[in-house]
Amino acid sequence: MNLALSDESYQKYKATGIPFAAEIPVVAAPRYVKLVVYEYRSGSVGAATTRVR
Repeated sequence: MNLALSDESYQKYKATGIPFAAEIPVVAAPRYVKLVVYEYRSGSVGAATTRVR
């Protein structure tokens, strides 16, 4: 997802987050999911991994 946000929207979503849902086909039951986010302005990278139940 590539976003072009105004400074006002950027500050809002930085504080509240951006809702996003996607369906990704898999061949076996997933055990973990990992999300990686890259912020272009600062070059920051963040990641989170969680177990799927």
